[in-house]
Amino acid sequence: MVAKIRNMIDADITSVRPLIRQLGYNLDHKTLEERFRSVMNSPDHHVFVYEIDGQLTGFLHIYGRPALEKPIDAIVQAIVIDEAYRHAGIGSDLMEAAEEWATAHGYSSVALYANVDREDANTFYLHLGYCQEATSHFLRKESLEK
Repeated sequence: MVAKIRNMIDADITSVRPLIRQLGYNLDHKTLEERFRSVMNSPDHHVFVYEIDGQLTGFLHIYGRPALEKPIDAIVQAIVIDEAYRHAGIGSDLMEAAEEWATAHGYSSVALYANVDREDANTFYLHLGYCQEATSHFLRKESLEK
């Protein structure tokens, strides 16, 4: 078995779509491609993928977030491990890669938002040494018209 973490490339979009579906987001190829390009064209964003024997089994998106009222953190925007490969250490490896990326880019901390309903994920983050600092609501206003 050959496992490796590498940078995501355009050719990975097809393999990332089913992983994003496992999070509950059913994106078409074009939408995901546009979003990936937008992310990769944004400074201080990075996407890692995890491969086992050439099969993509997970990904992680991290970015730097400067803020006035909060520490300047690296934020894990998304991490998904294929359901068939969970509990095999892939998530830990990806989080370690994220922490190394953050350190290399001058960030002194990594933060993330985790849905309270994803108990396994929250237990995983706590096991890695992350501490719950708050619970909050995420609000969105769509279809902004000028």
